[in-house]
Amino acid sequence: MKFEGNNTRKLTGQKQISFLLNNAGVSNLTGDVSIGFSGEGKSMQFTFNKGRIYDTNGYYVHSYDPSSKFSISGDISENYYDYYIDNIIIGRGKTKEDFKIEDFFINTNNCYLDANLKIFSDGVPYVFTAPSSVTLGTTVTAQMKNLSTDGTIHIFNVTLKGKTNTNYTLQSYPSVIAPQETKDFVLNNTAGIQGNHAFNLDLDTSIGKISIEDRTDAREADLVTVWNELREFEVGASQAFDFSAINSEEIGTFIYETTIVGGTDYQKVLPTLEYVEGNIGKYYRITEVQIIDAGEGYTGNASVVFSNVQGNDIQAEGVVEMNAGTVSSVSVTNSGIYFDVPPTVYFTGALDSNNSSAHQAQATMTVEEYNKTFTETWDMYVGVGISGGVISYKDSNHTGDQGENAYPYNAYGPGIYEDATKYTLSDNQALYIKIKGKSFYDYDQMKVKLKVTGDMADTRTNEFVEEIEITGGNTT
Repeated sequence: MKFEGNNTRKLTGQKQISFLLNNAGVSNLTGDVSIGFSGEGKSMQFTFNKGRIYDTNGYYVHSYDPSSKFSISGDISENYYDYYIDNIIIGRGKTKEDFKIEDFFINTNNCYLDANLKIFSDGVPYVFTAPSSVTLGTTVTAQMKNLSTDGTIHIFNVTLKGKTNTNYTLQSYPSVIAPQETKDFVLNNTAGIQGNHAFNLDLDTSIGKISIEDRTDAREADLVTVWNELREFEVGASQAFDFSAINSEEIGTFIYETTIVGGTDYQKVLPTLEYVEGNIGKYYRITEVQIIDAGEGYTGNASVVFSNVQGNDIQAEGVVEMNAGTVSSVSVTNSGIYFDVPPTVYFTGALDSNNSSAHQAQATMTVEEYNKTFTETWDMYVGVGISGGVISYKDSNHTGDQGENAYPYNAYGPGIYEDATKYTLSDNQALYIKIKGKSFYDYDQMKVKLKVTGDMADTRTNEFVEEIEITGGNTT
């Protein structure tokens, strides 16, 4: 075999190994060759240079020319090695650094090396397990376990042989299997016919060629029909959150049911409640007005005016008490409700034009505020029993950033209730979902979406997701 340039072969990483470079010849005396072993950042090598062979310590030990052939062999252990040239012992019990032998290399410069190379180790035991049965048209996983305590298996290539190449395609295989490690070989079954399939593979590895000769039973997939339904458990559950009184709470109950006909599969579902739209942020109400300047020169009653409203805001109102042409107090008769920006207050009223000191009164306000966010407004309780066993997603911190719709997470916290753990439902088993909604003082309604996502799509619609939109907030 001709070696030219830089050549590396992955080995098992064991510390004991034997090698034989037989019938070797270097093409000329002007180039140079290095052969050796490396691993864990350390190495040992023999060098052929201008007709001379140097051992791993750099000692000149033999000569060659392009017309001659020679052999080098050796036995390497953790801390020592012996080596031979043309079957004559040259070095015995030579010391070496302790390292795992991970690579063998032959590097040539301005020449080539023609030689037969053999490398021997204690071997790396393994077990390859093919699936006993497969379903036509599905993904198939086989496994290989490295039984060694010190040897690593490197896999360079996998070839599907014969009918296996007809019935399967190779999706992935491991490049490295460490000692005591098990790795997957993933194949796709390309349908075909039912029966006993050959499962034959050739693995090109660091421990040589491994041929897998096995068989597996292939069969048609079971016909499975799935019906999924998310609906109100209580009539009017979706409308329960149209509040007719401010600062109210309501709970509506929903049910998700799955029916599975054929097969033994279970439906695994992930329930979520997520924000869709609606004002998120601070709201302000006026609870008190403090006079800081009573004004002067009013010819009649003054009026208190609060700033204009926007959207569904309600303008605050108040009644002014007068005293000898001045404002003595203001009684707040309607606290109003303002989103995002607190109101301002000022006074109007006719002033005596003959009084040079006449002027409008001034005041400040005490403002009550609250935060309206997704988690302050909604909670979700989920369980497989209608009473007991349901958990609060808010109390359990089952929250996330946002769902399908943008949500100002950085400013106002989570915008979705979700939990990575899926509920496993058997045929005709129900999942109960209670939604709790809360209203405040405002009239800005918030829309949310209750979703249940299953692993198996509904056969009628081919949809994995069942959903209901819910709108909540004060209406009157």
